[in-house]
Amino acid sequence: GQLIVYLKECENIKEELNGIEYKRNDLEKIIRSYYSCIGEDVKFYRESEPFLIDFGVIMGFTVSQLNYQKIDNREVVKTLSDSNNPLIGFSIEFTLPRNLGKWSFYNSFYYTNYKFKSTYNYFKNDRNYYISETKMESDFIKVLNYIRYKYYRGNIDLFINAGITNGFPISTVITTQKTGIYYSREFENLYDIHNDFRSFENGIAIGTGINWKHIQMEIHIEKTINKSKFQSNSALVTRCEGVINYTF
Repeated sequence: GQLIVYLKECENIKEELNGIEYKRNDLEKIIRSYYSCIGEDVKFYRESEPFLIDFGVIMGFTVSQLNYQKIDNREVVKTLSDSNNPLIGFSIEFTLPRNLGKWSFYNSFYYTNYKFKSTYNYFKNDRNYYISETKMESDFIKVLNYIRYKYYRGNIDLFINAGITNGFPISTVITTQKTGIYYSREFENLYDIHNDFRSFENGIAIGTGINWKHIQMEIHIEKTINKSKFQSNSALVTRCEGVINYTF
């Protein structure tokens, strides 16, 4: 057949061509035998890889906003401040070899925290008033799992992400302190309510960014749910995060 004509430089290969089926494995075996016969290396052949792996070191910032969907303590809802905090961690990206490597699975693991504070002043009269201060602090590990699409444009790659996010608190402290006067009697109460929150939070995230050589710059927004064990106190956390990732 045609293969005998193309591979005529090697007489010994004719026996291997008898009864050959034109399948990938059979053809690869014939080509390897041919190059071995003529004493040359296979220059075009490359072992297929399921994906390419890139590691990275990330750092950046996070801006968090806590919104209660329902809560009995309305004074906290009205006065909660935003939380601005740093983040640091690492990333692993698995790039699929097909479609020019445009699709990948991107995963990041990092440490961050949040600190919310609210101050509420209640005044009914000069014999009945108080100041309430609530602090919410948590250190936790975040895990983001993305599907990423890249668009190549010159030396700079553009990409978009979409996926899920999970947070696993390392420590959580939530306290409320009230000081005031109730009909000429001064009082000061401290409440520790950190056991009211569940052990983790989860949600969705979307983002976009650019890649230049080994440096990635990304910004993404995530919405997570942090439910209390009391259903009336569930909360929605909105975060905006800016990240710089050095890959290797």
